[in-house]
Formats: sequence, structure tokens, C-alpha cells
Amino acid sequence: MTKKEITLGPEHMWVAKEQYAADLDLAQQYQKFTEELLRLGLIGIGVLAFFFDRIAVAAYFAADHKDWLLRLVALAAVLFAMSGAYALRHRFLTATGVGWHIEFLRHANAGNEDKVNRRRQLRNADYRLAFGSLNRARILCGFAVAVLAAALVVAVVSFDPRLLKC
Repeated sequence: MTKKEITLGPEHMWVAKEQYAADLDLAQQYQKFTEELLRLGLIGIGVLAFFFDRIAVAAYFAADHKDWLLRLVALAAVLFAMSGAYALRHRFLTATGVGWHIEFLRHANAGNEDKVNRRRQLRNADYRLAFGSLNRARILCGFAVAVLAAALVVAVVSFDPRLLKC
């Protein structure tokens, strides 16, 4: 045996791409969806920053409605930020879950049952957490869009053309 053969253990064992290709493809599809949620959240935060700036300096909203508008915009920004954080968490957990899955396959091919069971547990735990993060991201993004729509309705209702200074 050469030195290279001695140092390589089952953790360095080659795994056929056919064994994990479907799982990797599915993980990539979920990550594309999460990428869109993250993009929507970041765009929403940008729109809210513009909206917040316009409301804060505007003199053409009724005073009692202006406070509500600012609160709604701030709440939507927080919801978009939380949605983005959960989307990033999903991306991380999905990537580590795929890594655990490939290690699981390596040890399964080597017949190392102790490590197979541990890798299966780690993979399943990461996937459960990723699923929860994805659900939280999409729900928070939906709430943020709803709050933004409510803020726009309040802005339209509270607009007072008499306060415009021409």
C-alpha cells in the first residue's frame, strides 16, 4: 500500500453523481425560490426607504395619519428584513444539508453504519430547519407586502390636497 491509500478513508470516498444529482437539483430549485424571496425583500426595503423619506418630509398628509403611515412603513421594513434573514438562513441550511447528504452517501457506500446514522440525523435536522426557515421567509414577506399595501391605502386616504403648497 502506498501512503496515499493509507491516508484516504471512507470520508474521502468517491460518490457517483447519479446518487445525489436529484437531491442537488431539488435543493437548487428551493434556493432559486429563496433567492427570489430575498430579492423581493431587498427591493421592498428600498421602496420603503423612498416611501419613508417622502412621508417624513411631506406636509400634505393629515397629521394623525402621518404617524400611522410612518409606523406601517417601519413595520413593513422590519418584516422584509426578517424575511430576508430567514431566506439567507434557508440557503445556508440547504447547502449544509446537501453536504451532510453527500457525506451520508460516502459512509453508506463504505458500510460505516455509525457514521451513516449520524450523518442522516444531521442532514434531516438541517432540512427540517431549512423548511421552517423557508416557510417563515415566505410568510413574513407576504405580511410585509400586505402592510405595505395598507400603508399605501392609508396614504391615499389621508392625502389632503388643500395642504399642497403650489
